[in-house]
Amino acid sequence: MDEPLLDVSGLSIDLPTRSAPVRIVDEVSFAIPAATTVGLIGESGSGKTMTANALIGLLPDGAVVQGSLRWRNEELLKATSSRRRELRGDEIAMIFQDPLAALNPTHTIGRQVGEILRRSGQSRAAVRTRVVELLDRAGIPEPAAKLASYPHEFSGGMRQRAVIAMAFRCCWPMSPRPRST
Repeated sequence: MDEPLLDVSGLSIDLPTRSAPVRIVDEVSFAIPAATTVGLIGESGSGKTMTANALIGLLPDGAVVQGSLRWRNEELLKATSSRRRELRGDEIAMIFQDPLAALNPTHTIGRQVGEILRRSGQSRAAVRTRVVELLDRAGIPEPAAKLASYPHEFSGGMRQRAVIAMAFRCCWPMSPRPRST
């Protein structure tokens, strides 16, 4: 059997408070094989977001994390901050519940979706072409015309689609759109 794409084992997260640390995630374990869709469900405040934040390296200062987070057999808890930044966006992405909070209001949608692509050394024209394709695949109508739009100019649903395009830029291969016969 293949190694899981993501293997979380015994994950516990404690956050500091004035009196004593509080455990907000307690011994969570799961494994996700490649090409699998998984949902993390639970009551409000049960630690779903903190578990996801641990995976992408965005926990609050002072958080104490125990256990193991393995991405493609690489231990994330031992990765440097620069390695975590490299993985975030290139290989690992999170689609936040509130898309407005995930988007920078001072940058255009095109700039934000293309940010990781520009870091890879692609030409401006190649990045623009790819961003238009990603926005189109995420369901944004007239994507080329939307590149210069700011997040506040999009509806909530459109912002969510832009965040989805950002999350999947590493996963959606560049190819012609599928056509129905």
